[in-house]
Amino acid sequence: MDSRNYLIREAEESKGSNFSLKISPLKNINEEETEQASSIQNNILPQNISSPDVSLSLADSYSTLGVNKSAIVSSDELSLDNKLRSSKPLEVKNNFHDEITWGKQATDISEEGFWDVNFLSEEVFSNKNLCELFDLDSEKCKNCDFTRYQNMIVEADKHKFKEAIKNHIAGLTPEFNVEHRIKTCKNELKWVLSKGEVVLRDDDGNPIRFMGRIEDITVRKLAEEAVMEANRKAKELADIKSQFVSMISHEFRTPLSTILSSTDLLHSFSDEMNSEEKEKLFSRIEKSVDTLTELLNDILTLNKTDSEKYLVKFEAIEIISLCKLFIEEVSISYKEAPKILFNSNVRQHFMQSDEKLLRQIILNLLTNAIKYNRKQNEIKMRIEIGTEVLISIEDHGIGIRQDDRINLFSPFFRGINAKEIPGTGLGLAIVKSSTELLNGEIWFEGEAEIGSTFYVKFPIQEAS
Repeated sequence: MDSRNYLIREAEESKGSNFSLKISPLKNINEEETEQASSIQNNILPQNISSPDVSLSLADSYSTLGVNKSAIVSSDELSLDNKLRSSKPLEVKNNFHDEITWGKQATDISEEGFWDVNFLSEEVFSNKNLCELFDLDSEKCKNCDFTRYQNMIVEADKHKFKEAIKNHIAGLTPEFNVEHRIKTCKNELKWVLSKGEVVLRDDDGNPIRFMGRIEDITVRKLAEEAVMEANRKAKELADIKSQFVSMISHEFRTPLSTILSSTDLLHSFSDEMNSEEKEKLFSRIEKSVDTLTELLNDILTLNKTDSEKYLVKFEAIEIISLCKLFIEEVSISYKEAPKILFNSNVRQHFMQSDEKLLRQIILNLLTNAIKYNRKQNEIKMRIEIGTEVLISIEDHGIGIRQDDRINLFSPFFRGINAKEIPGTGLGLAIVKSSTELLNGEIWFEGEAEIGSTFYVKFPIQEAS
């Protein structure tokens, strides 16, 4: 048999580097080499996945790939591009299998999905791993073309995929290379790396052959996401620690200074003081101790409610009378507290809840409403019983700045407009964690300098 010209494409994979494709110059091989190459080819590319029955054939994909099919010249006019140009024109056969032979090294990438596109014959070949990656059986794989493949791509990633192909077809990039997600035929989400290269063009630059690989990188992407999440949590923890130190240094310093100065005065001038002066200093010490105790209790409470080990104790509670009791408690604690108006759409309602958690939620919201409200304005509390239990507490105080909203429920966070008002930044964090333990939701409305309304909603759990 006379020697024939073959386009030898070999797959190289070197240690520590990504798989890449190269095109060898045209060379003559004898009959024995031809048979060996054909054997390798048939083992690696057993499937012709082009089908006359496919509704969206490769011909329909020309516009997708940016190929001007009408501009492709006839086979006797074809030649290699500038890098591979030979004095002898390339003979293009109608049978795709006769046109290509695969190097021995191609078997090294057999675990990856591999594809090869002939734009003249409109044939597409793949190895079996490409079908397995898409969860396609061999029969369905016959109907797989670029259009169908793009339909498997997650909507958010389609644009970058199309741009990568378009730029490479236009010769703007040396290769087609993009990471994206796909939804397989079994509705499984996978991350893949799609790489390819136009290895043969006609004299006008139109693509003739486009080949590449698709690699499943799901494990790597999940690992990357896990690392990013760990870094995010580490940064969040560092921020919380920083806020905690800042809060502790501020909130502890004031009462400790008060205790120190008061005891120093009693120690130095006790004999010269009357009973009223002594009582005033003792009162200051007691109040400072109460402040420190409250702060420590808040930290312990937050730690408990954030812990998965916290045991919620559901019991029958009459919510209306209990909330009225909470209002009385907080009003006594704040001598100059504004008037708190309470109303409900029912006189009585029993529900299953944890009284301790409910107390933390209501008392913290009422306390905040009093602290941040303007003295002349009333505070409104309302309970609505319907398909759910909805509790709202409204004030007309300093409100919440837009920039502070995202971090409002974070531990130790204080709004910019609340810096001058005493507080630990733990109240709303406790409210949120306690609400979630009761399977409830919390949100708020309002604007800076106008006021705010906090809503807490619980599912109806009738008391037995």
